[in-house]
Amino acid sequence: MSDHLIAEANRHAKALTDERNNLVVEMNLLREWQRGVIQNARAHHAQLTDVIARAERAEDEIKDRAAMMRDVMRERDAAEAELAAERARLDWLQAQEVKRGLEITEGRDDPLPFLVLGEDGTTHWGNTYRAAIDSAMKEGAK
Repeated sequence: MSDHLIAEANRHAKALTDERNNLVVEMNLLREWQRGVIQNARAHHAQLTDVIARAERAEDEIKDRAAMMRDVMRERDAAEAELAAERARLDWLQAQEVKRGLEITEGRDDPLPFLVLGEDGTTHWGNTYRAAIDSAMKEGAK
């Protein structure tokens, strides 16, 4: 072979070697970039998983607080109903006092020791003053 062909073949071989070396460098850069992308994706996945877990905990807490609020509302409603009954008793007592004087006595040997005289003079007994007043209120409402 001639020197000219050998030189041409060497230039061509060097160009191919340079191209191969450039491709190897580029491939290594792409692998490094790929590792970074995978690492970044894993970090974002971990963050997303953490956010989801916190959101689930917050949802559970909201449900717990809603249940507590329902309990509080039921207790409040019961207390308001009890208060309304007490107001009704007081209103009844005040009306009796204004109408004709109220007589409430406590018996000693009776099985139901508390006595309230109703509007019409009837007697109403109870095991507490409240029970006796309620009995008189019911009779007066008829």
